[in-house]
Amino acid sequence: MTEERPNEVLAALPAVLAAADRGSVIAKDHAMRILVVLANSGHTEKVLPIALGRLAEAPANQFPTYAEALEPVATGPHRERFRQILEARRQTIEGAAKRARVEKLLRKLAR
Repeated sequence: MTEERPNEVLAALPAVLAAADRGSVIAKDHAMRILVVLANSGHTEKVLPIALGRLAEAPANQFPTYAEALEPVATGPHRERFRQILEARRQTIEGAAKRARVEKLLRKLAR
């Protein structure tokens, strides 16, 4: 639905995010996907600050997945904030595989 009607979803975004915050991990995952789709639909300036805030506070288990989803849309002035969040959270991630995923994103950003 977000791809077909991004303006309507954007208008309902506060309610969507509030529901996700009260919901399960799956609800939070869907909210992040909605933010990415909205960013891809031309609403980057409106939704990326929200998405980056949610990334910064994401649970360690979801952090690499959210970071990978946001990387393609974290452009322009948001790219540096995205890198800062990755750097700040990198050492707090337990598990070599998850940390490696974040380090791969950092290498990609350094190019």
